[in-house]
Amino acid sequence: MHKIRTLLIDDEPNALSMLKGYLSQYTKNVEVIDTARSSEEGMEKILRLEPELVFLDISMPGVNGLDMLKNFKSRNFEIIFVTAFQDYSLDAFDVGAVHYLLKPISLVKLKEAVQRCSEIIRDRSQKASLPSPPSTLRITEAKSHSVVKIADIQYLEADSSYTSIVMKDGRTFTTSRNIKHFEEQLHPCGFFRIHKQYLVNLASVKSVTRGKGGYVHLENGDALEISYRKKGEFLEALDQNQTSL
Repeated sequence: MHKIRTLLIDDEPNALSMLKGYLSQYTKNVEVIDTARSSEEGMEKILRLEPELVFLDISMPGVNGLDMLKNFKSRNFEIIFVTAFQDYSLDAFDVGAVHYLLKPISLVKLKEAVQRCSEIIRDRSQKASLPSPPSTLRITEAKSHSVVKIADIQYLEADSSYTSIVMKDGRTFTTSRNIKHFEEQLHPCGFFRIHKQYLVNLASVKSVTRGKGGYVHLENGDALEISYRKKGEFLEALDQNQTSL
C-alpha cells in the first residue's frame, strides 16, 4: 500500500501530537514524515522533504497558513486545513484546500479528508504514468512526405478512401489513408469525429449552431455538419476539452 508522505504544521505542540496520534491510529495509508511549529519552518520542510499532503493550521504567529501558501506559485502537494476558526473556510477552499477540519477534530471528518486526498494523489500518479500523446503527425502523399504539428491541424475530411488534412494556415494535404486511421491516432490529442466525413480539432472550434444536428464553426471560418447521432457526445467532449485548457 502506498503511504502518503505527510507533513503537519501547527504552532500548538498538543495539537500536533494529537493529530499525529490520530493519523497513526486511525488511518492506514498516511506516513507522517515530519512536523513544523511555524509557517517559516513549514515552508522550509515542504521544499526540502516534498510531502504529498500537508495538514496546515491557519492562525499562527507571524505568517499565517493562508499567506504561506502564496509563496508557492505551483504546488505538488494537497492541503487539509486544521483550525479552530470557521471564518476562514471560504479562503481555504479558494487556495485549493481539499478539506477544512475544525478543532477539536472529528475522526469521521479526518478519515473522509484523508480518503479524498488519497484518491486525488492516486489519480494524479496514474495520469503522470500515462504516455504523452504525440505532438506531430507524419503525412504521406503521392509524391512527398510531410511532418506537421498536430496542434496546427484544423480538421480532416474523408473522401472515399482518401483523407484531406486542412491546416490552420490554409494548407491542405491529401493522403490515401482513410479517416479511421487518423481518428485512432488523433483522438488522444483532442480530435473528435463529428460526422462520418469530418474529424475536428476541438481546440479550433469557435462556436456550435444548435439544432437537430447543427454545425461546427471553426477558426478558419469553415462550417462543418454535425451528425445528429454524435451531437451529445461531441458537446460533452468539447466541454471536457475546454475545462482541461
